[in-house]
Order: sequence, then structure tokens, then C-alpha cells
Amino acid sequence: AISEYQTDMTFTSLPYELKMFEKDSTLAEKRRRWHESLSKDVYMEEAIHVLQDLGDDTIPKTKVAKIEKMEMVDEQ
Repeated sequence: AISEYQTDMTFTSLPYELKMFEKDSTLAEKRRRWHESLSKDVYMEEAIHVLQDLGDDTIPKTKVAKIEKMEMVDEQ
């Protein structure tokens, strides 16, 4: 079940990296696969939730991930 886990988070590269993608398609593909991997990482999702619980002062002003939809998962 953990191998099929998928969050509703989306990740995007920083603007300077987006410019680099125009010249380096390999880098663009690596980042796409990395972002896909991050969206399946339960630890990444939990880390973001912990930062949100700590309060707005600890979260960077720029968003790192966008959570589209959250659902509670029944752990049995």
C-alpha cells in the first residue's frame, strides 16, 4: 500500500531553474521525475504539515508545495 501512496501536493522549480530548462532538457526531465517522487513521499507531506502546525513564522514566505486537496486516510 505504501508504494501506491500519492499526495495531492504539486511541486514546481524555482524561476532560475525554469530558465535553465530551456537549455538543458535533461535537467528538466530530472526535475520532473524528482517532483513526481516528492509527491509520493509520505515523509515530505508530514514535514510540511509539521511546519504548518508550528505556525506561520516558521514557514518560508514562498510556497514550497501546493496542497490541492487533503483527505484523511484510515490507517488499519
